[in-house]
Amino acid sequence: NQYVYQAWGLLEHRSGNRKEARSIFMKAVGLEAQSQVCLAWAILEARDGNVVRARELFELGLSAVTRKSARRNSFNKDKFDEAVDIPVTYKMKEELCAIYRSWAEMEERIGNVKEAQALLKKALVVLPDQPESIMALARLQARRGSLQAALSTVRAALTVNENVPSNVFNSWATLELRAGNSYQAKEILKQGNSFYPRDPSILQTWGVVEEAEGNINSARELFGRSVSILPTAPALVAWALLEDSQKKIDRARELFEQALTVDPR
Repeated sequence: NQYVYQAWGLLEHRSGNRKEARSIFMKAVGLEAQSQVCLAWAILEARDGNVVRARELFELGLSAVTRKSARRNSFNKDKFDEAVDIPVTYKMKEELCAIYRSWAEMEERIGNVKEAQALLKKALVVLPDQPESIMALARLQARRGSLQAALSTVRAALTVNENVPSNVFNSWATLELRAGNSYQAKEILKQGNSFYPRDPSILQTWGVVEEAEGNINSARELFGRSVSILPTAPALVAWALLEDSQKKIDRARELFEQALTVDPR
């Protein structure tokens, strides 16, 4: 049963059992290639440095989606790269975009920046308004030294609403903060918090913005709210550094110790 293999392989992958995951993915793909399995397997190979094999699996994942579409709509795969209005369901389009984004991440990591950009642009042809792909392109531009281009990409293409994932709000605010736009960063985080009031990452980043503006009590409160929802080492360390900057050494030590308890590695 390919679905059993898929779920099992993903479990082993998430658990870090790479050899076992690879073996299970191979069995699943042998029955019928599914895009999620191909994507997970491709990510595994990319992390192990098997770039050629990863590319093959990314391609196989794309083909799996288009084959699924062909069964529904008699879709001509040979015209896929030329298509703008791709006749597939929204879920299929999301699958394509997820593959393009992961593939782009690998290409950037090994220095193929132009190829990474081209892949993200393909994702934006499939779903022009998808927040994850817009932000992926903006973050790539920022990492390559084009912070203003990154902000232009996000501001021009991203529409703020409840469909924007919490991590996109967080990433956008971080870009604004890097550009020195603390007011804009705070406004974005407030919007994100209105949609995701219990997202700890948004609260943590908001705390960083408040600290940067010198609003220490507000920052302390936001770090505390973040940690009360989900204690993470990054949030605890950010809070500890704030306390250190205020000469509250004992409190900083307590927070560093909590961070090591949460993540001792």
